[in-house]
Amino acid sequence: MVRFPLELTLPASLLLLQLLWSYVYPYLPDELPLLAEHPPKEAEAPAAPTATQTDGESERPAGNDEVVLSEKSVKWLTPAGENRQVSSFGLSGTTELPLFPLGTTFYALSSHPTLQIFEPRYRQLYHDVLSSGQRNFVVTATDPETARLASYGVIFQVDQVVDVAEKTDGKIKYIAEHTVKSRVQIHRVINPEDRADQKGYLRVSASPVEDDSDDADELHDLEAEVTELFSSLVQDVDDLQAEVAARGLRVNASREGGLWQLSSLWLDKYAGYRLRAIEQQMLSQVKEIYEQYASQHMQESINPSDMPPSVHGEVRELKSLFDAEILRLVGEQVSLGQLLLQSRSHKERLHLLRSAFQVERLFAAAADPESMAAAFVG
Repeated sequence: MVRFPLELTLPASLLLLQLLWSYVYPYLPDELPLLAEHPPKEAEAPAAPTATQTDGESERPAGNDEVVLSEKSVKWLTPAGENRQVSSFGLSGTTELPLFPLGTTFYALSSHPTLQIFEPRYRQLYHDVLSSGQRNFVVTATDPETARLASYGVIFQVDQVVDVAEKTDGKIKYIAEHTVKSRVQIHRVINPEDRADQKGYLRVSASPVEDDSDDADELHDLEAEVTELFSSLVQDVDDLQAEVAARGLRVNASREGGLWQLSSLWLDKYAGYRLRAIEQQMLSQVKEIYEQYASQHMQESINPSDMPPSVHGEVRELKSLFDAEILRLVGEQVSLGQLLLQSRSHKERLHLLRSAFQVERLFAAAADPESMAAAFVG
């Protein structure tokens, strides 16, 4: 079986899936949309989104009850939130900052992302940020279906920028290293017209997101439960275990940064592993379909272009099932990442992760009936 390097995280794995499927796709009659074409580029004008939040609205957990993932909703900017006429006057701590939307990738607090900068508008963003001495900008996610901007994001602090234009023949301008410093709530886009014509980068009005002042509960038991659930789910993921060991990571769900590190491992590394497993399973089943037909018709070699419409239809149906599973996985990961950024307490984040881990354990058990009973224990 093919093994993939762990560096292939969630976005890279989606691209790899398209490349792998392209081996089979050309032999199918009729055009079918590729999964990787669904998520729109950051700069595309958004479709008319459903209003899910008013500007300035913030989310608080309802009391001290457990947070159930399905009962929470991701906050996206409404059309009003992308209207320059909407005022954020009077909102405490509001600051105007550049915005760099980065798809569906989750960036945990205190992590150190490296970006390659090549688009002209983002070359300009870095030039302006460095020239001003501010060195901070906002990064937020985009809805993969509607291209709406998420209402919550993070602050990237630029640590180091290297101009590599000469080495890359101008294809890449900068290699930039950053530190994810804090969370912010975006109240409005100041220049929404630049999102449609792609001539400039966006600027937003945003304010800091802080945990509630009364979030002082001792949560050692819940932290231990979340850590144990995570460890049980990833214990057979050799590449992930190797990375944890190589980096000397102490996996835990502590308030002092451990939870954000654990969230990053789950949302980026583990999700990439899941996608690669789906890729391998899909290719294996497609191969079985072709081999079964070749065996039944006494064919020594397998040429997908020679397969009849019935076989192509079977492959199409299989692809639609895998597409649905991938969309479910990506959607859940995006939602969980945004809910973590929206959260207002360590306890809320622990409950979000526990719910996600329990759901994943049930899906894993469904794929392995012998472990189904164990999934309901505890």
